Amino acid sequence: MPLVSVIMPVYNSEKYVEEAIHSVFQQTYTRIELIVINDGSTDKSAEIIQQSLLNTPPGMETFIYHQKNQGPSVARNLGIGKSKGRYIAFLDADDLYEKNKIKHQIEVFKNNPNIDVVYNDVKIINSEGAYINFMKAIGKFSTKENLLANMIFRQLIPAPASMMLRRHCFNIVMYNPEIIHSEDYDFTLRVAQNFNLEYVCGHEYICRRHASNLSNNIEAQQNSEKKIIQNLGIKYIERILEGTTYEHVARELLFAKIMIKIDELDYAEEILMNLNKKVKQPLLSFYLGNIAFIKKELEIALIFFIETVELDNKRAEAFNNLGCTYRLLKNEQAAIENFTKAIYIKADYLDAQKNLLESDALYFTKRELREELLTYLSPFLKV
Repeated sequence: MPLVSVIMPVYNSEKYVEEAIHSVFQQTYTRIELIVINDGSTDKSAEIIQQSLLNTPPGMETFIYHQKNQGPSVARNLGIGKSKGRYIAFLDADDLYEKNKIKHQIEVFKNNPNIDVVYNDVKIINSEGAYINFMKAIGKFSTKENLLANMIFRQLIPAPASMMLRRHCFNIVMYNPEIIHSEDYDFTLRVAQNFNLEYVCGHEYICRRHASNLSNNIEAQQNSEKKIIQNLGIKYIERILEGTTYEHVARELLFAKIMIKIDELDYAEEILMNLNKKVKQPLLSFYLGNIAFIKKELEIALIFFIETVELDNKRAEAFNNLGCTYRLLKNEQAAIENFTKAIYIKADYLDAQKNLLESDALYFTKRELREELLTYLSPFLKV
């Protein structure tokens, strides 16, 4: 049995860390070393960790290292440097493993020698451990280029900490300590550039949503992601898209969506308008509406969002953005009607819920919705 190293960064997680450690101890695969990095915790985390590690099961090894608070990227890199395993996995201190998580991922590696990284779906629980939701990763991709192109547009892996990687990956890719926000996105993007990833259906990782980890600065996260993509360069992104197996319209649409993400609105608009003249597709209209909305060309945005829902009346995001447009045009009745339609289609759609509850709100959806939506911020759901 090959050794698996589990890296757990901990910062002020006294409420959850014992349960996280226990989930490693409960693994059906037992050749594990658990490396806990106490990242300068000021609560009782360190003593709880020390006490928990006294219960290390036979056959497993556990280690704890202490550093001054430098953030999870530095902590993970330290843990990787201290590890000895052929495979490396991560676990955040407030999350959990399903009992077969490591066993199932090892089986994938054993049966697929060309695969470097395995990732799965994620189960979401609240602060008390109650089930909230099941977050699916965005499907399988036929080629490495297809996966990378889509990951440039949006994060495909619901919880990057759920990944298991072969050790050789870390000869090329480590966490970048200079990135404060979206460090996971930066890491997984570089992993996707260099290695072969395999998605396996099923929630092997349990992600906990609670007050502390819901306070992340979303705007800072988005700005950091944008900078990461801008640093790739448009020419590089074009080459990646050219290497995909997508047909012309799908490839150009994906490229335009990436351009919108990095605020190249005029470039994206030109691409989408040319496509829209040749073929009518709801997402072409949706993103043209988004561009017009961002540019404050509200009457044009209205035309494109109406066109979107005429082409596909199940597009909840288009109804939501149509409602936002009507709200800015001072047609509150039409706004409410469209927010209501959006919620009818996607009951757990947070932007539409907030828009409907708050008369002065304007929660605009920038990208098409995922098949599965997170609901942990729902005003109707206690977390």
